[in-house]
Amino acid sequence: MRRGPAAPAVTAVLLLALVGCSDDGGDEPAAAPSTSGSPTASSGSTARPDGSPSPSTTDIAELVASLPGCAEVWVAGETLPADYAGCKEPGGGIDPGMVLQCVDGAGLAAYRDRFWARLDGEISDSGGGGIAQDPEYAADVTACQG
Repeated sequence: MRRGPAAPAVTAVLLLALVGCSDDGGDEPAAAPSTSGSPTASSGSTARPDGSPSPSTTDIAELVASLPGCAEVWVAGETLPADYAGCKEPGGGIDPGMVLQCVDGAGLAAYRDRFWARLDGEISDSGGGGIAQDPEYAADVTACQG
């Protein structure tokens, strides 16, 4: 593929736009980062602009390592833990443990459009059809959303 004479100009404009987006809009110059006492991924978490800590690479690695296997969690008839925060997929991936917040304050989680449960509730199996195939699952989602 041949590039025209406009390609370098477009690249320059995009780079300038990205640099402009990274500016915080403040009038004061940014302070140079300090090398003493700065947290690193191996020493803990870093601070967000509001001062609250953000997770470090180590924290995330520890979280992933602590997740149970999905096949251990998602078993029909068993109880979904109240603190469900995801699980490890076979082969190394993770299911992030997305939980729908219900109007009654409870949470409803699902896995692979097959299993679902309220937090600290019994896990049900839709047989793989999800809400389109399972009226009970659809009713539970509808009740959750109010």
